[in-house]
Amino acid sequence: MIVASNTTHTTGETDLRPIAPFFTPRPFWDVTSDGVVVLSYTDDAVVEWLTVKGRITSARLAIVGEPVTKADIERERKRLLPPNLPPAMEATVQPQVDAAARRARRVHQTVRAIVAAADGGVWVATHASGDASDTWYRFNSEGAPEGRLTMPPADRLIWADSQRIATLTTDSKSESLLTIWSRRGPPLRRLLQGSATVRAIVKMITAR
Repeated sequence: MIVASNTTHTTGETDLRPIAPFFTPRPFWDVTSDGVVVLSYTDDAVVEWLTVKGRITSARLAIVGEPVTKADIERERKRLLPPNLPPAMEATVQPQVDAAARRARRVHQTVRAIVAAADGGVWVATHASGDASDTWYRFNSEGAPEGRLTMPPADRLIWADSQRIATLTTDSKSESLLTIWSRRGPPLRRLLQGSATVRAIVKMITAR
């Protein structure tokens, strides 16, 4: 089935393209400095290194995603069928939503982000069932594992080089917060933290 965008009703129009089964894995990818595409698009945490000539290598992460619950399915159903949907439109969309719910995946996707570092390495952020924290795996430019970090789920990996990583999170005031961490450890050490404006991001990432 075609993986379609979500049904919305923000402008008086609804996207009626086919709705994919609930919690269908979304692709995550990035391109290294050598032009290699690093891609994950399955829910069994397989990461592939690809070029125009084909696959170079792959890595299977030994993790299992969080189980999809009935409450998860109900939240997704309500999101796709907002209360202000016109009755005629609801009658059209409802069968698609019901079908997508029946075919819902049994586990949530494990990979949450892939970021190619400036030094050619790759970070893969994941979340496994039963874990309170996320695990970020580090691979070298050839796809060989080099180590991993444990980070709070609220921190989203957005940038990295050989010695630093940048995360984005939301504070208690719903403001975006950017943090630069040093990998010269262990342990991981916070270098800088501040408001995630464009100017701040550039300043913090280029800071030495």
